[in-house]
Amino acid sequence: MKTTKFGGKKHGVRYCSVCKTKLQKNGTECGKQRWRCPSCKTAKILKRPDIANRNREQTHRNYLLSKETAKDTAKRHRISHRTFTRNYSSIKRSGSCHAPIGQSGADKRQFTYCPYLVIDATGLNHEVVAIVHSGKVVLTWRFASYESSLLWEQTLYGFNALAIVSDGQKGIQKAIANLWGDSVILQRCHFHVKQNMRTKLTNNPESEAGKDLKWLVSFMGHVKDEHRMAVFVGIFNELYEQHHSFLSERTFSKNPDSKHKWFYTHRRVRSAYRQIADLIARDQLFAYITHPELNLPNTTNCVEGGINARLGELIRAHRGMFPERQRLLVVEFLRSKMERDVTSKANA
Repeated sequence: MKTTKFGGKKHGVRYCSVCKTKLQKNGTECGKQRWRCPSCKTAKILKRPDIANRNREQTHRNYLLSKETAKDTAKRHRISHRTFTRNYSSIKRSGSCHAPIGQSGADKRQFTYCPYLVIDATGLNHEVVAIVHSGKVVLTWRFASYESSLLWEQTLYGFNALAIVSDGQKGIQKAIANLWGDSVILQRCHFHVKQNMRTKLTNNPESEAGKDLKWLVSFMGHVKDEHRMAVFVGIFNELYEQHHSFLSERTFSKNPDSKHKWFYTHRRVRSAYRQIADLIARDQLFAYITHPELNLPNTTNCVEGGINARLGELIRAHRGMFPERQRLLVVEFLRSKMERDVTSKANA
């Protein structure tokens, strides 16, 4: 029969470490099994440091992934706050910034295939974390001091995807162009497009051009098929042509020493129109309709709402953590989002 690392055997059978006599159960002490040697007449509780460390790590993980304070968690486990903190300080679990897939390396190029990827970055107190999501489960992530094209190139290097859903950040667009060129389909998040329109047009536009575009953008989320897409594009083209003269108005500088002799009078409204026109021309606004076989989402809500929002709540609940502990919290949370898919498949 296979023996354990403590000299005993399976099914609760233990032997004395001195005389090798079979131990007998001798009640419990502090909720733990007590063993007695009939030959040596000694009694003791056999310790299992591996189980103790595993339980501490699980308790630590549950604490990080909940909004419960350390004091309340210690009270629930019937230990002092100081003991609880000391046990955490002894845990040196790896705070790896990468998942097993999607890492850089010459032999990892185009290693993981996904129909589409939903990507977004969220800011922490001292850094940012770039997250790659498949629409169902987190695939990989990477920490950096700030969001840049280099960060996204390193994060996306190991993937081969047909489409990318993102918020359109310039670093993301540059990274995608460097990795795949024009061979990948891009879908711009509608929520971020509406945010951009609100920034440029404000909630109460003064011009007729701004009011018309704000009204049209408010119906963008209702475009679900090719017919509605054609209606949306047709109305936009008519509005763009109707307000073309207004958007082309210029203001000339009165300062002869100015570097720019003139500028567009309604720059923000003009920028809003040009952004929508550019997204339609590059097929980034309704790619989820023009490529129905991919079942693309039109927002990054699976990352924004399911990941970023929850991370923000946990960081606020555990505010005051050192940067390395905060990174460990993020890693444990993202690992739990990776394990969800594996658990669901095992149960099926």
